[in-house]
Amino acid sequence: MKTLERLAAIIGRLSNIGGVVSFVAMGSFVILNAVEIAVRSFLNTSLLITDEFSGWLLVWMAFTGMGWTLREGGHIRIDIVTRKFSEKLMTRVNIISYSIGFATVTFFTVFAVRFLIETYTRNVQGVSVIRFPMWYPITGMAFGALVLVFQFLGCLFREIVSLQKSEGGLSKTTN
Repeated sequence: MKTLERLAAIIGRLSNIGGVVSFVAMGSFVILNAVEIAVRSFLNTSLLITDEFSGWLLVWMAFTGMGWTLREGGHIRIDIVTRKFSEKLMTRVNIISYSIGFATVTFFTVFAVRFLIETYTRNVQGVSVIRFPMWYPITGMAFGALVLVFQFLGCLFREIVSLQKSEGGLSKTTN
């Protein structure tokens, strides 16, 4: 049980890193767009990169923040039925839900990492004026998906530990 708690703590720190990266991406997005507005207003020109970079910063912001958001309970939940469940039953429902989420996101993460590797090895570049290497922004998607996979595991571990504690712990043979 201590091992699961330690793993959940490590995964929580990884999610914090994802949250910080998401925060930096959001700040960069705001600064880039503010500079674009100022340049257009006062110099009557454009940076030419704002549209493309803003889109990729949004990808970084969304994907890298998903693990932290899951850990903090910030994703949308519909609990019209489950709010009537006992704590023990809710823990079991959460274990099933987190297992499904883990499997789904793991499937997506495999494809995100494959997409990242393919864009890197083929040297795929953006279609804008600067021909930005596409593997840079796709890294945010793959990293964020990987963090979310680990956070689903962390949530799953937390629920298992909670269930074990509510049932009086494990027998000595399984510790």
